[in-house]
Amino acid sequence: MDVYDNELPDRDLDPRLRGGSPERLPLADEYVGEPRPVRRRILLPAVLFVATCASTYQGRGLAFAAALMFILTTHELGHFIQAVRYRVPTSLPIFLPMPFSPIGTMGAVIAMQAHVGNRKALYDIGISGPLAGLVPALACSIIGLRLSEVVPVDGRQALSLGEPLLFKLLSLLTLGPLDESQAVFLHPLAYAGWVGIFITGLNLIPIGQLDGGHVLYALLLRRAHRVATFMLFAAVVAVAVFGYWGWSVMLLLLFLMGAKHPPTADDNVPLGTGRIILGWLTLAFVVVGFTPQPFYLVGR
Repeated sequence: MDVYDNELPDRDLDPRLRGGSPERLPLADEYVGEPRPVRRRILLPAVLFVATCASTYQGRGLAFAAALMFILTTHELGHFIQAVRYRVPTSLPIFLPMPFSPIGTMGAVIAMQAHVGNRKALYDIGISGPLAGLVPALACSIIGLRLSEVVPVDGRQALSLGEPLLFKLLSLLTLGPLDESQAVFLHPLAYAGWVGIFITGLNLIPIGQLDGGHVLYALLLRRAHRVATFMLFAAVVAVAVFGYWGWSVMLLLLFLMGAKHPPTADDNVPLGTGRIILGWLTLAFVVVGFTPQPFYLVGR
């Protein structure tokens, strides 16, 4: 009633409660659904974008930096465009530079108020980023592998890439089978494609606020909490048993964010058969797109 008296004085609304329920006013959907101006920070995202361009260029050169930034930008724009479509308040994409690392970045994020949209909005926002970013990632991988060289293994110690199953398949189809005396010297485009596939697989792990967490909650609603909690503790066990200590910071962040996903403004909106099938297929991409050991040393 306070909303009606103070904020909607010019509206021709019936102030009586709908069906005797104290939860909402008539025509509340019209009021909530109206677009409100969103004040987005521009300077910080712009500075971080330029810094990430510089840090990716520093490590692998112009071709790698341009390809990887295009992949990451496409991924984040997939989220952003859907958030604007559903009128869910969201930030501009925030890129995370990481100088002196093998890839020069920790990826990019987008901050949104997921609880403002409904179940379908959460699904579309969550799934659109990975699907959008995967297209240029696959293109860069295929083109880059064609430009890569097969070289003899010289036995010297070097930092090697762990290959997700999908990248291994693309390499096999493009370059053919290799024996133990051969290795692939990746073209920068192929390296950027590898990063894009890996980041897509990582983001689709169904935990908390990761893209996979959004999709899983949209599919299972509150039942997703048990799955996400199991996945998080399984990751902790895997790190401890197999010694993947490089994931410690990531696990800490996931614990701080929480495995459980908050509800949407309306969890009762149906997704439809097509979205459900696509959602499960997209979550299954983790199996072929992610590797727990992305970098390792080989040779003497």
